[in-house]
Amino acid sequence: MRSVTRFFAVGLVLVLLVSAGLFVLTNEGLADPCPSGSYQRSCNMRSATCTSSSITASCKRMNGDWKQSSLSLPCRQEISNCDGTLRCLCGSDCPTGSYNQSCWCCYVQGSTLGCFCKNKKGKSVPTTLSGYASCRSNTIWNDNGRLKCQR
Repeated sequence: MRSVTRFFAVGLVLVLLVSAGLFVLTNEGLADPCPSGSYQRSCNMRSATCTSSSITASCKRMNGDWKQSSLSLPCRQEISNCDGTLRCLCGSDCPTGSYNQSCWCCYVQGSTLGCFCKNKKGKSVPTTLSGYASCRSNTIWNDNGRLKCQR
């Protein structure tokens, strides 16, 4: 009788463990996973919060400091850490121009094109170009760390 009781007790424990394991497996999918992107290499993903409508994470700046940043989703292109700020890059939707050769982390926000562009000293500086859509096709360039164009 003792072995039968022991058998059922062990069986009950195994059933409970399996049930708990299945519960954990099915509940893992409830939290929205963070979308892929290069930002994951320089942002603290252990403390990041991702939902279907936003990402919040602490991201490393160029000077080594950390900055809390949030980005609204969805993002159709690459998500990147741009000096501690999460950005949805414009990628293939960026306007054409020679600035692409010396600028990085380019994004469009409303009617403004923003990037980090190298100046003559080789330092990357943030710059924006308002009303970029009124620029002539393929005429946006980097002028010593500033975005310019022909209109």
